[in-house]
Amino acid sequence: DHLSKRGFDQAARELLLAQASDWPTMMTRKIYPQYARKRVTEHILEFRRLYEELRLHQVDEGLLRKTESQHPLFPSLEINDWIYPESNPTETVSPHQT
Repeated sequence: DHLSKRGFDQAARELLLAQASDWPTMMTRKIYPQYARKRVTEHILEFRRLYEELRLHQVDEGLLRKTESQHPLFPSLEINDWIYPESNPTETVSPHQT
């Protein structure tokens, strides 16, 4: 259903945001390390919340809408692009092919 799809899409965004290279750089260089830790923690917690809601088939539309508006990164991101890629991921391409 559409609500679950939105939940999966937002969970993917939260993972990408948690894995952003800015956070470890900020922590190791002591550039607002508390802020970086806080943001990583927030994104991981949002992912875990969405994961549980999706697992239980109980996505809270109000919380999802709030998360989508707070973290609107990659608005065209769709989890289906990762699950059903257009090309075969096992297919190898020679660097000499054009």
